[in-house]
Amino acid sequence: MDITPQEESMIKALREAALPPLFVLIRIRNDISNDTVNVEASRRDDVVKTLEKYIGPLWKEYHEEKESTFNCQRSRITMIQNQQCELFDSRVRP
Repeated sequence: MDITPQEESMIKALREAALPPLFVLIRIRNDISNDTVNVEASRRDDVVKTLEKYIGPLWKEYHEEKESTFNCQRSRITMIQNQQCELFDSRVRP
């Protein structure tokens, strides 16, 4: 698949901004998908489908990491709450 100069400059600009790869791929996908003036419909569909192949696994991984982080934080909060209850109980009970 050939990359047009416009696509290449957009990719360079997004890289220089140090954005996360998933964000960059989604942004490029959306820009190309919505560009009905500069990109032919067949090329647009091909590029969007190709980008979605890369986005899918990254999206899944992102949400798995996000869920894992949330569960970890929830476990920490529960642990802290339990410690506070134990401390309170030890002070209240003679």
